[in-house]
Amino acid sequence: MSDDELYTQMQNEKASESAADIVIAEDDPYISRMYDFKLGLTGHRVAVASSGEEAVELIKKNQPKLVLIDIYMPELNGFEVIESLLGEKYDLTKTEFVFLTNSTRKADMDKAKSMNADYLVKANLTPGEVTNIIKEKLA
Repeated sequence: MSDDELYTQMQNEKASESAADIVIAEDDPYISRMYDFKLGLTGHRVAVASSGEEAVELIKKNQPKLVLIDIYMPELNGFEVIESLLGEKYDLTKTEFVFLTNSTRKADMDKAKSMNADYLVKANLTPGEVTNIIKEKLA
C-alpha cells in the first residue's frame, strides 16, 4: 500500500468515528492533505476521497454539509459524482458542493452553476482564501 493510500485509509477510519461534515474529493494527495489539515484545525470532521467512486460512497455514508470536489478524478469525474448521487435519490439540498479545480473552461463553470455548485479555480486563490470561503458557506 502506498503512502497516499495509507493516508486516505487512516483519514477515513478517523472520519468513521463520527460522521464527517466535510468530504474532500481530490486525487492529488498533497492538496487533499493540506485542506484536510486546514479544515481540521477549524474543528471540522473531514473525510477524504481520492476517486469519484470513493467520493460517492463517503458522501452517502456521511451526508456532509459540504463537499470540496475536483472535476478531473479517477473513475468518476466531479460532475459524474453529483449525477450518480442524483440517480440514487440523494438529497442534494442538504449538502453544499464546491468545485475546486484547475479547469478554467467555461463549459465546466456553466455545468457547475447548473448543478447549483460553487466553482473555484485553484490557481486564483490561496488555501487560506479557500478555507475562508468554506467557513462562510458553513456559517
